[in-house]
Amino acid sequence: MTLLCAAIATQVFDLRSRYIADRAVRSRDDWYRWVDPTSDPNWSATAPHYRHIVVVPSAPCGPEPAPIGPLLYVAGRYGLSINVGWAARLNTKALLAACRDATNLVRSGLLSDDSIYVVADPEQLRAVTPIQLWCRPLAGANGCITNRGTANWSR
Repeated sequence: MTLLCAAIATQVFDLRSRYIADRAVRSRDDWYRWVDPTSDPNWSATAPHYRHIVVVPSAPCGPEPAPIGPLLYVAGRYGLSINVGWAARLNTKALLAACRDATNLVRSGLLSDDSIYVVADPEQLRAVTPIQLWCRPLAGANGCITNRGTANWSR
């Protein structure tokens, strides 16, 4: 019995910070209310032609530019990978390194043609890359893409 109590206490201590972070996020109203981003005809036509959604910055590197629920929905609906989400167990060092690497690639202007970049301010993204970008509102932020699939888009 003592061993069981010790195991439970260890588990509670181990998960306490994650519980506090989750509670803070899930207590906001925007966690429960959001508009389906795929209702925008530009995104519903464009997203299937991409492979990734890259949120800049992602949570380990700073505040995300938009609630991630709608972005996860877009990723799931069209089979895209995404660089944000939740996990019960994390390798914090590896997560921070991956976050820094992705942020540094974007800041150096190395953007991929198969990715949708979600940012708060598209002008900051345009300032660091010579690549022409098209940006439109997406899930409370801005989704930016390179020149693929943008025939009906306005910059």
